[in-house]
Amino acid sequence: MAWGSVQAWARAWLRTLRMPDGCAPVSRIAGSRDWRLLPVAMLMWAVTLAMQTVSMPCVVDRSVIIWAIGLVVLALTVMMVAVISTGRALNACGGGRRHVGGQLVVMLTAVLVVVVNVGVRQLLDQADPVTLLMGSESQRAVPRQVSITLREPAHASTKRGMDCQARAVVDAVQSDGVMQPSHAAVLAMATYPDCSQWYRGATMRMRVTFTQAAYGRESVWVLASPEPSAGVSSASSTASALQGSVHASWWWRGVNRMQRSLLHATRGLPDQGRVLVPGLAMGVLGHDSPVAVEGQEIVDADYAQWLTQRCKAAGIMHIMAVSGTHFVLVRRLSAFICHRLLAPRWMNAGMAFMLSSGLVMLMQPSASVNRAFVMSWFSTVAMLAGRRAQTGHALSCTMIVMLMADPTAASDLAFALSVGAVLGISWLAPVLQHWWRTWLPRMLADMLAVSVAAQLFALPIQTLMQPALPPWSIIANLVANPLLDVATICALGALMTSWLMPQLGHMLAYAASWGTWPIALAAQWCGDEHAQIDWMPGWQGALMLALVFALMLMWVILAARAGHIVTAMMNNGTSPMRRTLSNRITVWREQTWTELDTVQWKERDHARKTRKRCPPIRRH
Repeated sequence: MAWGSVQAWARAWLRTLRMPDGCAPVSRIAGSRDWRLLPVAMLMWAVTLAMQTVSMPCVVDRSVIIWAIGLVVLALTVMMVAVISTGRALNACGGGRRHVGGQLVVMLTAVLVVVVNVGVRQLLDQADPVTLLMGSESQRAVPRQVSITLREPAHASTKRGMDCQARAVVDAVQSDGVMQPSHAAVLAMATYPDCSQWYRGATMRMRVTFTQAAYGRESVWVLASPEPSAGVSSASSTASALQGSVHASWWWRGVNRMQRSLLHATRGLPDQGRVLVPGLAMGVLGHDSPVAVEGQEIVDADYAQWLTQRCKAAGIMHIMAVSGTHFVLVRRLSAFICHRLLAPRWMNAGMAFMLSSGLVMLMQPSASVNRAFVMSWFSTVAMLAGRRAQTGHALSCTMIVMLMADPTAASDLAFALSVGAVLGISWLAPVLQHWWRTWLPRMLADMLAVSVAAQLFALPIQTLMQPALPPWSIIANLVANPLLDVATICALGALMTSWLMPQLGHMLAYAASWGTWPIALAAQWCGDEHAQIDWMPGWQGALMLALVFALMLMWVILAARAGHIVTAMMNNGTSPMRRTLSNRITVWREQTWTELDTVQWKERDHARKTRKRCPPIRRH
């Protein structure tokens, strides 16, 4: 009874927000062209990035935190009410004045939410015991006990003297002889004895020292510092910094077993398979895997470094990482199974969500993986509601959710590359596909359009990491992409079966290795270090490249519009229908066979073959 009263009240309140009589929507915006949330997401990104450079006071009162949390709740409430109340202004009649007004209200409310959210997080970070400890140079060099939880599997360390590293969260830190709770994000590093027990989700107590990060996303490094004992120095490679046992949930232990089984299944593969198959399945290359950091050589280090550098120079390094393709394949698998079973829509959405959640647990955590998972979640919600998933709208919502949940993603180049590539695919790829399908086969046109669109939007961000342009990246992507989906499916199958049926897992890994052969071939052909074009470094180079691409796109669009206008003028205001290349080939083949069937062949006179020829006339 109470729930029915709430529903009746909600319907009555929504009726008050409807448009007045005689005022109907001017037009209905197609979901694929609904970009109203994109300016909001971009503004939130810019404000978050700017707020990270603002210093906050170190002394924080508890009342300040309580008031800040209250402001967050108030800002979220204001944003929700503003979005609902301005919904009629965005779609109602009255021209663009109401549309602009409603958009400004939503954007200003989003700025308020971001400022309060980032401000509260900075206040909490400044009051963290690890932050206070890093303020004293003498205190952070003293070995102390900490309790940490790993957020990713261990991989090869980039610091000399350390063998493995992993991002972690400090749960508690020893200060003045007391373990104080903490939530600081750090980069933990250790040596071989401890690396064998490091896996994602593991909680452990260690003896460590703190140091300021020299590079990377995390600002604090936690270095394992084994306690010296009789006959064993603290610098010995056999000393362990762990104190006590390692605790983890049963699902994280299962994930660790599956990942290690896949790495053992790749031992008999060719060199490129041992490097690339783990990258397709888990998002970590073979020479950076947990088994490799334990001293067990998976692949030749020189070949792995050569292949990695070649892939970077060829512009196909993104193939080695987990992307939205994995989640799209999972959704297609779920849809295929549910359609065969005639299952309802809610069961299809539930299976897709469960498979996506399991997949994100098996992957190496990164900003691109989180972006793909959140975006697949919005697509699943659209499926549950019976609506078609819209890439642009889902991408905008994903950016807003990720920036609110983790403001540090605003300064992550991996997140920027992922967003730029998806934005290019959803915005520019359909236009390029429509143009190129007239002259190219459908499959080749689609593949070329997706590669070009993703490269155009991601290349300006890529120049921030490496100020060079890969001119052969389009050709390299066309060579490497045809078997990529098959290789990804086989790699995921090997990951799911290697722990239970090693022989089947090895067979699937071998099949995935054959699918990675075009990637190595593209890297060998198009990844020469002298094939790159040097570009202006820094943000100036990225901005200049973005302007160049924008001018090129404007010129192409204007040229296409001018061609349509000239064609319409020559055909009395109409444009002729153009056949695609595949249609032309099909029509030519059918007409040729029809003509050959209708041709009446003249029968040969076999008597003429036996008739004697006349003797040649001799001239005297």
